[in-house]
Amino acid sequence: MLNEVESLKGEKRFFYLLCFLFFVLPSGNQLLSNLALFALFVHSLISFNKAEAKSALLNPLVFLPALFFLYYASSAFWSSNVDAVASALETKLSILFSPFFLALNRRFLKERYWLSMLKALVYGSLAVFILAMLRATYRAFLEGKSYFTVDSIRGSVDVSFFTYQELIDVFMHPGYFATYLGIAALICIYFIFYSNHKIRWSFFLLILVVALVLVQGRINLLAFIAVVGLGIFLYTLKSRQYKLLFIPLFGAMALALFLFFAPKTLKDRYLSMPDFSYTISGGPEEFSSATYRLANWSSNWKLAQEDIWFGKGIGDRYEAILDNYKKLGFHQGYIRGFNAHNQFLEILIGGGIVGLLFYSIWLWGYFILAAQAKDYLLMACLTFFLFCTLTESMLERAWAILLLMHFFPIGLLVAQKRLLGEETAET
Repeated sequence: MLNEVESLKGEKRFFYLLCFLFFVLPSGNQLLSNLALFALFVHSLISFNKAEAKSALLNPLVFLPALFFLYYASSAFWSSNVDAVASALETKLSILFSPFFLALNRRFLKERYWLSMLKALVYGSLAVFILAMLRATYRAFLEGKSYFTVDSIRGSVDVSFFTYQELIDVFMHPGYFATYLGIAALICIYFIFYSNHKIRWSFFLLILVVALVLVQGRINLLAFIAVVGLGIFLYTLKSRQYKLLFIPLFGAMALALFLFFAPKTLKDRYLSMPDFSYTISGGPEEFSSATYRLANWSSNWKLAQEDIWFGKGIGDRYEAILDNYKKLGFHQGYIRGFNAHNQFLEILIGGGIVGLLFYSIWLWGYFILAAQAKDYLLMACLTFFLFCTLTESMLERAWAILLLMHFFPIGLLVAQKRLLGEETAET
C-alpha cells in the first residue's frame, strides 16, 4: 500500500513538473527552465527504478540522440579550442541526458498527462505573446505612436514596436519563438480535430497565426503553411472529404487580406521581391536578409568541403567559420558573427559527413517511431521543426534544444505505450 501511495505521489510530481516546464519554455527564461530541469533530475533520483533504467538505455529515442552527442563530443579530440568545446557541450547536454531521464519515468506517463502538457505549451506561448504585446503597447504609449524612427544606410526607417525583434527579443530570438508558435499552432489544430472545444482552440489558433505573422519568422510561417497544407491534402485523400481542400484556400485568402491592410513594415517583409544579386565583400547596403543567407550558405559550404568527412571539430567550428568569412571577404558575416544559419550545414562543418549521418539517423528514427504509432501530431511537428532548421542553426542555442529534447521524447514515450497497448488515446 505504501509503495502505491509513493508511486502516485511520484506520478503527480512528474506530471506537474513537466507541465511547468512546458509552460515556461516559450518564455526563454533560463532561470525558470533550469529550475524545472533540476527538479526533474531530483525527482528521477528519488523515483529511480533499475528495470526502467535498463529499458531506457535500450530505447532508440534515448540512444539515437546519445550516439550523435557522443560522436559530436568526440570531435573535441581534433579541436584545439578547449573553452569552445566546453561551452558547446554544455549547451547540448540535454541531447544526452534529457531523453534518458524522461524514459526513466516512463511508468508515470499517461495519455491524459501528455494532452495537458500540450495545452501547457500552447498556454505558455500565448502568455508570452500577450505579454510582448502589452509591453509593445506600453512603449507605443510612451512614444505617442506605434513606431520609432532610426537612421540606417538606406535612410530613415520606421521600426514598429509590434513586429519582429522589437516585439519579442526581450524573451528570445524571433526565429526561435516563431518555432514555438508554429508547434503550438499545430497542437491547436490537433485539438480542433480531436477535442470537444473546437471554438476555443480555433480562437487560440487564430491568435498564434497572427503572432507568427507579427514575429516575422518567414521560413517558420512557410513551414507551417506547408505542413498544414500537406496534412489536409493527405487527410482529404484518405477520407475523401474534398471540401476540406477549401480550408487552406480560405486561410491563404485571410492571410493575404491581413497583409493587404498590414503596416508597411510587414508588407516590406513579406511582399517585397528579394534581389538575389550581391557583392560578397560589400557593405551592409549590398545585402538584404535573403542575400545575407545566400552569402552565408555559399561561404560555409566551401568551408565544409575542406574537412568533409569528420569536420573541423566542435571546438574549432565557429572560429573556422569566422576565419573563412575573412578569407572570402564576407566582411559583414565576420562583423556580425554569423553562424551557418542552417543546422545541417552547421553539423557538416563541425562533424563532417559522419556527424551529419548520426544526426540524420537520430531524427529519421524519431520520425519512424512516430509513424509506427500513427502519431500524426508528432510527425507534423517534427517536419515543421526540420523546416525551421533550414535557415537557423537551431541546436546552437538552448531554446531549441530544450524544446526538441523534451517535446518529442515525451510524445514518443506516450506513443510507444499506446502502440504496445499500455495506453489508449484520450481527448
